[in-house]
Amino acid sequence: MVVETLNKADFVSKIAADNQITKKVAAEALEIVISGVKDVLAENKTLRLTGFATFETVYQEEHERKLGFTGETVTVPAGYRHKVKLAEKLKK
Repeated sequence: MVVETLNKADFVSKIAADNQITKKVAAEALEIVISGVKDVLAENKTLRLTGFATFETVYQEEHERKLGFTGETVTVPAGYRHKVKLAEKLKK
């Protein structure tokens, strides 16, 4: 099964068509949402959008990691990492 991939412009066109709004309005709305998500993650907070996804911020201690392509071990510094978990409804 081939899965179609939409880029940002394609997604804006779809939002505009599905909601009978202009592409400009759809693009502005999408930018507002993306900006909001980025702001929350930059503050190292977790954003839960029920029925859609959770954008989670977790603190990870310094640890060693082996590079798969060389086998070399490197130290990954401690810091905040971001994860996205889809809602169960979307996983089906």
